[in-house]
Amino acid sequence: MKKLLLLFTLILAVSCSENKFEQIEYFKSSDRFRVFVYVAPTATIEEIKAHASSQMWTERKITEVLYYRSNPFGPRTTGSVTMAKSFQEAYQKAVVEGCILRCQIDNFGNKYFSETPYEDKLKAIEESNK
Repeated sequence: MKKLLLLFTLILAVSCSENKFEQIEYFKSSDRFRVFVYVAPTATIEEIKAHASSQMWTERKITEVLYYRSNPFGPRTTGSVTMAKSFQEAYQKAVVEGCILRCQIDNFGNKYFSETPYEDKLKAIEESNK
């Protein structure tokens, strides 16, 4: 009976931890650049960083992984990132207000994190308009 209880507890713990992340958008270009968008309402920043670090990545390609506490595109809206025509378009559509963490895995596998990606995007746009 104790083994059964232990097994049940382990299964419950694993299933609860896996449910912290819901992929709501995904884009992969023909040359394997990727953009992932996740909702993680209860995950800590450390858990999000670990999750982001485990995402698919191809050598000499870039992967962008963005996390939100709730769906930033609205409850019934999906596909804007997934149906993008290019990696750049998918990334621009994925970075919207409310993003709590961005992870970029660069073409050499290095990981860069930002907790203010939307604000960074606005700043870059502002600076390019000067």
